[in-house]
Amino acid sequence: MAAAPVGTDLAAAAAAIQSGGVVAYPTDTVVGLGCDARNPTAVARLLAVKGRDDAKGLPVLIAAIADAADLAVVTPDLLRLAEEFWPGALTIVTAALPGQPGGLMAADGTIGLRVPDLALTRRLIERLDGPIVGTSANRSGKPPARNAAAIDPTLAAAIDYILDGESGGRSPSTVITLATRPPRLLRPGPVSLSNLRQIVPALTDR
Repeated sequence: MAAAPVGTDLAAAAAAIQSGGVVAYPTDTVVGLGCDARNPTAVARLLAVKGRDDAKGLPVLIAAIADAADLAVVTPDLLRLAEEFWPGALTIVTAALPGQPGGLMAADGTIGLRVPDLALTRRLIERLDGPIVGTSANRSGKPPARNAAAIDPTLAAAIDYILDGESGGRSPSTVITLATRPPRLLRPGPVSLSNLRQIVPALTDR
C-alpha cells in the first residue's frame, strides 16, 4: 500500500479530516495523528491505525480556552492552568461532558485537552471549526515522530494525508489530571511540576 500524500496544503489536510479521514500534522511538541474528534467512526479508525486501547482515551486539541467548555467540565483549576500554560505543552485531563465518541473519553469518563503552541496546528483546528484528536503519530508503544520523514511507513500507508512541517518540540506534552484528589502528574514533559504547583499547589507526582 502506498504512503499517504505528503504536502503543505492546509486545505487538503482539513478536507481529509472533514471527510472522516486520519491525518498526520505538526504540533508544538511531536507530530500529531488526528481526526475529527466529533466523528465516532473516524475516532475508531484512528484507534485501529495506532493500535491504541480505546479504554485509555485520546488527547484532544482545541484552538482556544473557551472551546474546552464544549467537551469537558471546566473547573477553576483548569481555567487557571489554561490561562497560564495554554497555548503550550500541557495536556489537562478532566471530567468529560456526556455524549463524546467512544474511545475519545477514557474508561473513567475523563478527557485530555490542550491548546497547541503552533499557529499552523491552530489554523487547522479553526478550519474544521471543531476539535481534533491530538495523539502522537506512531504505533502504540513506539517512539513519537518529530517530522514527516520519521513517521513509520506502515502507519503512513494507513492514513489519508501528511501535513508536512517541523514540529516545535522534542518530547510529548506534560499530562496532569484534575479528576483525582489531589490532582496528579501523569506524564512529565516540557512544563515542569514546580511551575504547575505555582498554580495548583496540591498537585502530586505520586
